[in-house]
Amino acid sequence: MRTRWFGSGHSKIVCQKIALQTIIGPYNQIFVSPINLWEMSIKYHKGKWDETKLVIRDFEKLVQVNEFEVMPIKLQHARLAGQFQESHADPFDRMLVAQAMSENLTLISKDSKLTKFNINLLW
Repeated sequence: MRTRWFGSGHSKIVCQKIALQTIIGPYNQIFVSPINLWEMSIKYHKGKWDETKLVIRDFEKLVQVNEFEVMPIKLQHARLAGQFQESHADPFDRMLVAQAMSENLTLISKDSKLTKFNINLLW
């Protein structure tokens, strides 16, 4: 079974055909990090990412209905994310990269800054 990681960025991810095909592929296991919900909530409450309101409200239901797996934040993820502080300023992205690296998953993100990390990146 191939494993994919649903990661950084907000609901605009559905606009990218290849990412969408990967997410809905029948042999893909999708992992979602609590970091995704945390980032969307913070940015929504700061007046950004207004389109995420319903996703935030229904996040748990969306995870369950789509049979996504929640990737818990582990100590090794936190330790590794702390090592990226100088190379990438966004703490949300650092944690997602650390999780993807530690678990050998593909991170789905449109952030071109993430290409400098040694991870599988899709978008």
